[in-house]
Amino acid sequence: MRYLLDVNVMLAMCYEAHAHHDRVSSWLREKRFVHSSSLRLATSPITELGFVRIASGPAGFASDVDQAQTDLERLVAQQGLAFVEDRLRAYPLPQWVQKFTQTTDGHLLQVAVSHGLTLATLDRGIRGAEVIPEIHVRPLRVQEAGVRVDEYSNDDGLWLR
Repeated sequence: MRYLLDVNVMLAMCYEAHAHHDRVSSWLREKRFVHSSSLRLATSPITELGFVRIASGPAGFASDVDQAQTDLERLVAQQGLAFVEDRLRAYPLPQWVQKFTQTTDGHLLQVAVSHGLTLATLDRGIRGAEVIPEIHVRPLRVQEAGVRVDEYSNDDGLWLR
């Protein structure tokens, strides 16, 4: 499978302090395990610029623009990210784009499709993109000392015998 990475995915990949770092790392491990060498990840001018802007901004992942650019270069090298050109105009956008907040998402989706890629994102509202799934952790069960437990929990958190 081949993916164009959304900015939020790139940030989560690069910075352990990002709230979704573990989520994206888990997705990458699963994809690489399932698809091995067929997994291809890419960036674009918009996603790289967005990475630098957000990393060096109030989010505070990088101390300044230079550091964000260095972090991006390191991410590209470590992950072997390809770079795809964006030759598309700002119009037309997908029909589902109705608000100004959806314009970049709609454009990135079209860039991905034009290169035969799937847009990988953490955002749920992008029709046609692959949303990286949440990590589901089983609830913690507390047990009294000395009590034998021969039960286990299923994914719904229900105790089974």
